[in-house]
Amino acid sequence: MPRSTTGSPDAAGAKAREETLVFADVVMHPAAYRVFRAGREVALGPTEFRLLQLFLRQPRRGFSRREIVRAVWPAGTAIDDRTVDVHIARLRRALNGHGETNLIRTIRSVGYSLDTPTSTTPDDT
Repeated sequence: MPRSTTGSPDAAGAKAREETLVFADVVMHPAAYRVFRAGREVALGPTEFRLLQLFLRQPRRGFSRREIVRAVWPAGTAIDDRTVDVHIARLRRALNGHGETNLIRTIRSVGYSLDTPTSTTPDDT
């Protein structure tokens, strides 16, 4: 939980309740359990919500599947790579449900990151 600059537990709680995470056109209000993409509300299950929250807290950072499991699932839960992949696919479907650009990038043989797409040109090879 973030520390309060005033030292008051009430102030720290208020800050946590008001927290908003934003990346590109994705807006998350964690305390209200609400996510919006391009102005429309996105319905997410609890695991997909925690996944997105992880990505929004550190956008553009690559996360290995192991890091994702540690951050998203309860300690001691046995989760394999395929389970992570399934939840990433669900999150992508929910976020891209109306033709929006995919913001979740697969990092081959590593894991995933939240990133803005880049256009590729012949010079980018």
